[in-house]
Amino acid sequence: MSHVSASTSSEGTSEELLKGIEKRRQLREKEQHNIGWYFWLLSEHPLLVLILCFMLSLVLSVVGVVFTDYPDFSDPSKGFEVRGTELADKLVTWRNMLNETGYNSTLSNYPYHYMEKKALAIQRTNRKRSKPKRNRKGKRRKKKRRRARRSSDAYTWDFQSNGYFCENPDPYYAKWVYKLKDPNLPSLWTVPAMLSICRSEKRLLTHPTYPDLCLKKTDSTCCPTLSLPNYVAYFAGLDSCESITTKSLRKTENLLQTCAPFYCRGELTANCWKPADATSKCSKDIPKQCTKHNAVFTVFHYILTSDVACEEFSYLSAFNHSIQSTIALAPAFKGSTLTPLYYDNFAMTSQTSDDVTEVSGMDLGVQNDVFSDLLYADALYPAIAIGAVQLIILLYTGSVFVTISNFLLGASAMLIAYFIYYVVLNFAFFPFLNITAVLVMLGLSADNVLVFTSAWRHYSEEDKQKICPSQRFKTGDYPIRCRIGVVLKTAMKHIAWSLFVTGFTTAAAFFANYSSAVTAIKCFGMFTGLTILSNLFLSLTWLPASIVLHHKLFKFSYCPLPYDTKTTSCWMTSQCAKLCQTLSEMSRVFFHQIQVLLIVRFRFVWILFFLATAGASVYVTVFNPGLKLPNSKNYFQYFKSSHPFEVYASQEAQKFSFENDTTYLMPVRIVFGVRATDNGNHNDPDNLGSVTLRPRFNMSSTRSQRWLLKFCERIRNSSYYRPVPELESYTHCFIETFKHWMEAPCSSERPVCCETSKFPYRPHVFEECLKEAMNEITLQPGMMLNKYTPGPRFDRNDKLIGLIVEMPTTQPLSASFKEMDVFYTHLEQFLSPLLRSAPFGLASGWFIGDFQFYSLQKGLYDGTLTSVGLSLLVAQFVILVTSRNIAIALFANLSVACVIFVTAASLVLLGWELNVLESVTISIAVGLAVDFTAHYAIAYIVAPSSGDRQQRVEFAASRMGAAISMAALTTFIAGAGLLPSNVLAYNHFGVFIMLVMAASWLYSNYFFLPVLSAIGPQGSCCDLRCSSSCCTGIATDSDEHTTIMTETSSVKVTCATPASSRAPMLSSVSSNATEIIERQTVI
Repeated sequence: MSHVSASTSSEGTSEELLKGIEKRRQLREKEQHNIGWYFWLLSEHPLLVLILCFMLSLVLSVVGVVFTDYPDFSDPSKGFEVRGTELADKLVTWRNMLNETGYNSTLSNYPYHYMEKKALAIQRTNRKRSKPKRNRKGKRRKKKRRRARRSSDAYTWDFQSNGYFCENPDPYYAKWVYKLKDPNLPSLWTVPAMLSICRSEKRLLTHPTYPDLCLKKTDSTCCPTLSLPNYVAYFAGLDSCESITTKSLRKTENLLQTCAPFYCRGELTANCWKPADATSKCSKDIPKQCTKHNAVFTVFHYILTSDVACEEFSYLSAFNHSIQSTIALAPAFKGSTLTPLYYDNFAMTSQTSDDVTEVSGMDLGVQNDVFSDLLYADALYPAIAIGAVQLIILLYTGSVFVTISNFLLGASAMLIAYFIYYVVLNFAFFPFLNITAVLVMLGLSADNVLVFTSAWRHYSEEDKQKICPSQRFKTGDYPIRCRIGVVLKTAMKHIAWSLFVTGFTTAAAFFANYSSAVTAIKCFGMFTGLTILSNLFLSLTWLPASIVLHHKLFKFSYCPLPYDTKTTSCWMTSQCAKLCQTLSEMSRVFFHQIQVLLIVRFRFVWILFFLATAGASVYVTVFNPGLKLPNSKNYFQYFKSSHPFEVYASQEAQKFSFENDTTYLMPVRIVFGVRATDNGNHNDPDNLGSVTLRPRFNMSSTRSQRWLLKFCERIRNSSYYRPVPELESYTHCFIETFKHWMEAPCSSERPVCCETSKFPYRPHVFEECLKEAMNEITLQPGMMLNKYTPGPRFDRNDKLIGLIVEMPTTQPLSASFKEMDVFYTHLEQFLSPLLRSAPFGLASGWFIGDFQFYSLQKGLYDGTLTSVGLSLLVAQFVILVTSRNIAIALFANLSVACVIFVTAASLVLLGWELNVLESVTISIAVGLAVDFTAHYAIAYIVAPSSGDRQQRVEFAASRMGAAISMAALTTFIAGAGLLPSNVLAYNHFGVFIMLVMAASWLYSNYFFLPVLSAIGPQGSCCDLRCSSSCCTGIATDSDEHTTIMTETSSVKVTCATPASSRAPMLSSVSSNATEIIERQTVI
């Protein structure tokens, strides 16, 4: 009986197990049939999806490339100007006023119709005058004008009489700087150095195009260069600088030592060599040899550095001069015509350097042309970086097909973005900064494919263990066809969220740059953001289709993992398999064991260390030394600081007096009658709009006249006001000059516009007399008005429509933001109350000056803060929505903020200023820094733990660590590949990419994860759905995974097992009942 009872019990147990197996089989079949139409399409027809994506990309690319103009990079600095701010609107309006001022234009200095009628009347009156008299009078006027022009030229002298030089120096000549190279020589004031420079000049200027560009001494001979050896030869009476000897240097030195004190005291100037000018104010004590042809002045002012004249020659004895650099000016104006000369001679080190001297810097005016060429030539470095990244992707994925497919995906994403940018959004300007989107695209696409490949492998292995743990498959064979859709759906549940978070937050960071007031930055942010969104779309369609298609077509991996000697067919494949197995094992040990141990065991150490680092970075970025605004008007740097063009602009130019002898005192112009509005396209630097007039402008009313006269008196009370001679001020405040003109005695020609009319004048008298006054100005010698001249403005019908009042100031034009900000703030506080008190006819007046650089500085500063703030807010929102957990979102944003400050502090310590390129890099730091943190945040959320924070951290670190590290490495290599580039944009962007990748990887692994390990949410703690467990400390299981029991390893499961074949399994199942129960697995 007992035996029968046991048999009955065993049969009952077997039936229950079979029912459980059948139930799970039905669940699997249901799971395989309910994967959804999209995952069914990807799993069953991946080639169709790939073809559709490729055709879509191809069509949009063809339309975008063929039917739009190619980008023009001939002017790299175009677009680096502010639009849309109050100050920028004034600057644009002022530019439009200048462009639209002239004859028969919107604005005019003169009432041309009135003047033409007046001229006709005078012509009829003077018909009886003889023609010879008119000719004689005209000749006399021409002579007077020629004399006036000669007297106004302060830098005119003639070298023709001495038979050596033939033209005075001009700051617009092509120029280059020589430095001493031979360490055995004390200075350039030696015979070997002089001969070296002499020979170098001839080498550099020996070019077929130069004779057509230079100023001629004779019809076939170019003028000699204005250089130190040539002047030494001139002073010594030599025919050529090749004949210089020690005696020549000693003779020249004696002359310079004699003349140096006069130059240092400011007595020796460019005006002293004027034999025909008896009114010269130069001291009579200056020896004639010091003033002859102004040659000595030229040497001190142009050829030698500014410290030499007053330090070396005045106090030191012969041959002890530390003259380390000198300049040479070629008698040819700088510009793009010198480009062939630069490439053939100046760009070659063999031509610019020998054993004694070398050319350290130059200014040939060819920066734009060279930059445009280098943009394409230096594209080799991004290409090398792309190749290195593709190699890493190949090694990680083990698939040539997936690597090529991912490369095409990135290229297609950029072309789709190009189509949307130009065709859909109708952008007309494509700045060269948009090219750097290639690097962003490269890093992001590599990140996506590595993470997707890692997830595909993991979920394939997980599904295999769940369905058939004992079945041995060749590498790449699993999942089998019926399980591809299930594995893909499971992987996409994780990956789609992760890609969405990283893609959307990165795109949002770039789109945030659209809030910038700088046109080039706006366009860059829009294009790069579109590129990232296009990549996100293709990563959710193209990428999974290529992974599935590769799995179906190629049942092997490029490097088989794990290594199996039975599957290897040749030595190369065997070695590759061994290498891959070794790397795989090292990766597994590090990311699954060592790194997890470091993160969890030393979490508090990491948290304190990285918080301290972030705090120090905040101090460095904000306080000392701080991220400074550019302090040079050369705000757009084309090349690396070591490039000769940049060396001259940033280092050498300031050493020479002629580059720093002009102090420009800014005038401030107050405009009435024109609205300060920028109605052009802010995304197109060539579209500035047009002048908008104020329709009810009225300057002729008596109230307006009184107010205007009082306003001119008040502006003189400004602490910045600069008094000017009466001859210069006749146009500054028009109403005063006009009032003085109206006080003249009456005559038959001026019966009304004279002293009989009292101020304020009746409106019709004011308007008529104003036209007469403007007509008389044209008859005054040297008083021609132009578009810059302040005063009234008329329309085409002689109607008075505007007024410009000029206020001369004592403020020199400066590149210092602080200095200009103080000046602009003073003007705001001083002029704004005065302008608000204006009568209705003169209302809405505004002031403007030379604030272009100040506007750019302010726009960069404000735009950077706005972009970073918006990016952080969007990242916080996206992570909060996707994670649905407040704590994770806050911790992620804290980590991203730390990465930004650490990156910014590193840039500050490298000497960067908040210039245009630097503003872009800092603004996009949020988008690049959030990727790795977001991946870990999503992995922490989907971890199959029942609520323990440390287990979740271990899951996230082991699951995503390898993929994230490879993604960081690929992007880091992409940045490193740009370091050799001479184009500063490439070079700086490469440095920035390397810094932000390193900081982001460190903080995501060793700050964000340790924070989650220490105080991360458990269960539904800080969850938007429910947060009650935070108080109770009870962790609830919120995982959506189901617990199922796997079949025994002895049961071979296939997708199409018939019902009859399952009957023989009863005995096997019955005999291994205990084993079945012991092998329950939580999935």
